[in-house]
Amino acid sequence: MLPEIKCKTFDISFRAQPEEITVKKSTRRIGRNLIAETSDEPIKRGSADSIRDRDAISDVVYDVLKSGRYYEAALIVFGFNTGFRTGDLLSLRVKDLFDAETMTCKDSITLSEDKTNKYRTVYLNESIKSVLNYLMRVKTLEESNYIFRAEGNRKAYLLCIERDSDGNVVEIRTTGEKYDECGNKREIAPTTVITASRWLKKNFKPMFPELQISSYTFRQTYAYWFSKDWHEDRYTAAVTADFGHSSRSLTEKHYMGVDKTDIKNKQLSLNLGLEGIKRFLGE
Repeated sequence: MLPEIKCKTFDISFRAQPEEITVKKSTRRIGRNLIAETSDEPIKRGSADSIRDRDAISDVVYDVLKSGRYYEAALIVFGFNTGFRTGDLLSLRVKDLFDAETMTCKDSITLSEDKTNKYRTVYLNESIKSVLNYLMRVKTLEESNYIFRAEGNRKAYLLCIERDSDGNVVEIRTTGEKYDECGNKREIAPTTVITASRWLKKNFKPMFPELQISSYTFRQTYAYWFSKDWHEDRYTAAVTADFGHSSRSLTEKHYMGVDKTDIKNKQLSLNLGLEGIKRFLGE
């Protein structure tokens, strides 16, 4: 067995930048001859890419809604517009997002993120409210139900949720058995992180074959769009020099932090997928 080597190659079918691949070399004997064999595998990158085309997001949301995959559409819209980690958003129940009396979508949600144990407030914009309110109209959900569930008539019931040392959801174990060994009714399970990744790949990979897409694409996409178009230039470097601070981070921390109102307004104006929702609803 020959050792693996790395080399550069160019794939000009969809981008003009080098992609590193691993070439695996081995030998196989046929009679007296020793035949060399190779196979190429793209090296997997550790992270995921963001979806940077707003129209593409709306088109996907419209197509998914039109096909009747309402849970899938709701998860895509919610994930892109909040940036919560996938494990955190899959743990949400109806009572977390809807007012108990009116059963309409709340204005905001404050969630303790599993990985950091820090509280984060996200204001729910028009895209989120529109798709979730529609979901509640067409699906029969109770307050205790997980809201982001699998599609189809076949129900999966929750066995357990496994987490890693950082608190991230590794796996949601399910079963088709409605009752446990003691005769107690099991909860209908949320969809899994693996399924969330599969939904994203199925919908966006054909449009963007060059992108690395996984469940982390939710968070990456939110971060990209949230960070865009902050027009105010605060001239941090100039203030740092004027105040004699040792670093720009010190200036930003104590004098130029982003106001909470700015964050709220940005979250409310994000509205990824809204055009697709309105097209579907005929607005």
